[in-house]
Amino acid sequence: MSEQVTITKKAIYTAIWEAKQVSAPSRVIDLLRAFIKPAPKAPQSSVGALRIAWVVGHNSKATGAYAKAPVKMSEYGFNSVVGDDLVNYAESDPTIEVKVFKRKPISSYNGQMTECYRRVNKWKPDIVIEAHFNWLNGEGRIEMISHPNSTKGKIICDIAGDEWFKALGSNFDYKHVTRGSNDRGGLGLALANAPACLTEPFDCSNQDHLKIIAEMGTDGVSKTYYKIFQRLTKHDSFI
Repeated sequence: MSEQVTITKKAIYTAIWEAKQVSAPSRVIDLLRAFIKPAPKAPQSSVGALRIAWVVGHNSKATGAYAKAPVKMSEYGFNSVVGDDLVNYAESDPTIEVKVFKRKPISSYNGQMTECYRRVNKWKPDIVIEAHFNWLNGEGRIEMISHPNSTKGKIICDIAGDEWFKALGSNFDYKHVTRGSNDRGGLGLALANAPACLTEPFDCSNQDHLKIIAEMGTDGVSKTYYKIFQRLTKHDSFI
């Protein structure tokens, strides 16, 4: 193979650390393969003024939380469908360009995230949305998460939280959360070069949330996200 591959210093240091652990050889090989294994399919709309990277949380093997009936979908499957919808909506919209990014299903979480966000950053988006949903033991809370040092990330979260608050109804709480690279779910926010928001718009352990999401369908969810995108195109921070 003659193709040149760039591996970050962090990945090399991680591989050295892995080499000192039990059963390390397979884990090191797995980590380094992340940089040469073909990336998952990345649907992309036609060119638009505001470039939005849609990063699907989790991966095809470790699919994240599962929303039981009446939704019956995992985080990965659900947000993959929504990502395809958003690409289709943006196809004829000159104000928005959407590209979907998916993590490779390798065992090293740091390797997954580093490799995925290397592709995201190479595309040079204006905004990054890492799409999830939550499991909160029935609490029924909407959460939007940004990096502690990202003012624009918080703006994205506030707009997203507002639209989801409207979609689910005022009986549910909304909370803005900040997480750094060492916090659960915060690594992508730290790796992203562009302002980023990790979205957890509904609680899959709350039956009222599930009922509303099932009534909306993935198409209704996609339309809610697209309203968020449209608001972002009009915000002074992203014009």
